Amino acid sequence: MKQSSYLLIIFFVSALFGSLNSAGQAPQPKQDKESIQVFPNPIDQKGNIEIVLEHDAHALVELYNLAGKKVKLVSQQPLYAGKNRIVLEAGELKEGFYFCKVSTSQWVRTKRFLVKR
Repeated sequence: MKQSSYLLIIFFVSALFGSLNSAGQAPQPKQDKESIQVFPNPIDQKGNIEIVLEHDAHALVELYNLAGKKVKLVSQQPLYAGKNRIVLEAGELKEGFYFCKVSTSQWVRTKRFLVKR
């Protein structure tokens, strides 16, 4: 078999099974130390936005409808490293799906949630 055939086989096997480390195991995905959660989901009148940060940061928390229109500015404040919880008053939101967008100077995360009454 030619060298190019070997390379092609290695490419397809790698694409199928992923790469292996020196111990023959698949590498673990990098754990994201920063995240957001919206709960409970679905929300009725009031919910929580939990934001986990690796470092202190100024965060902007906004809600968007499915059409991409900003419907609410929830918070614009400094948050600390670790878990932060913001109360989400959803009483004025219509039933339906929304996106919660959290922005810091380092990253942007979105989480979909449902308002249902």
